[in-house]
Amino acid sequence: MQNHYLNLLELEPGATKQDVKAAYRRLSKKYHPDLNKHPEAREQFIAITEAYNFLMKVGPTPHQEQVNYDYNPAQDEYERWRQDARERARRKAHEIQKMRMETIRKTFYVMDIILLGAMVFNLLLALDYSLPYREHEQEVVGVSRVYEKSKGRAIYRYDDVQFTDFRMRFDQGEVVLKELGKQATVRASAIFRQPISATLMLDGEPRVVAQIYSVYATFSFLIPFQFLVLGLYRYVTKRLDPKIGVGLLAIFTAIIQLYLFYGL
Repeated sequence: MQNHYLNLLELEPGATKQDVKAAYRRLSKKYHPDLNKHPEAREQFIAITEAYNFLMKVGPTPHQEQVNYDYNPAQDEYERWRQDARERARRKAHEIQKMRMETIRKTFYVMDIILLGAMVFNLLLALDYSLPYREHEQEVVGVSRVYEKSKGRAIYRYDDVQFTDFRMRFDQGEVVLKELGKQATVRASAIFRQPISATLMLDGEPRVVAQIYSVYATFSFLIPFQFLVLGLYRYVTKRLDPKIGVGLLAIFTAIIQLYLFYGL
C-alpha cells in the first residue's frame, strides 16, 4: 500500500517524511487546479494529497505489497487511513474549487459594474459627438509650450492655449510662433463642452485650428471600438479566460478615454 503512495509522489522505498513533504510541495504546485488547467490535474492533485496525508500519518516505511487472504489488522488500518486520506484530499480540493469560484464571482461582479459604467459613458460620448457643436466667444488668457522628454532631452511638441473657459492643445508652432490676437471663437461639443477647434487671429488673419487630439479628435474611433469590445464581453465570449481578457481590454480602453476626456 505504501509503495503505491510512494509511487504517486515519485519517491523510492526508504524515503523519509522530509522527502514526502518536499515531493508534495513540488507536485502540488504542478497539479494545483488553479495553476494547471488540464482536465486530469484535479484528480491527480487529490491523489497526491491523499498520498501525502497517508504517508505523513502512517509513515513512509517501505512495505512490499503481497496478496494475503488471511485477516491482517495492519492492512485494515492502512485501508482506513487510505479512505480517510482520500476523503480529506477531496474536501481540500472541493474547498479550493469553492474559493476559486467565489473569487471569480466577485471578480465578474466588480467587472460588470465597471463595464456598465463604461457603456453608459460611451453612449453619452456618442450622443455628444453626434450633436451639432456650439460656438463660444473666448479671450486668450495665456499661451505656453509643452515639452516631452526623449532620451534625456526635452523636445518641444505642442502649443497649449488657455482661453477664458477652455484649454486647448495644438501642434508645435501653430500658435506660439505667430502673432496671436486676444479674441477667439471655440467650437465645443454640446453636452460635455469638449473643445474641437478654435478660430484664432494669427498674424492678423482668422484661422481655424483643430485640437491636436482628444476623446473626439484622433481618438474618436475608441467609441465604436469600445461598443464592439463590450458586445464581445456581454454576448460572445463564454469561456472564463477569454472573457476576463476582453473585460480587461474594455477597462483599459475606458481608462484611455477618461484620460483624454479630463484633459491632457
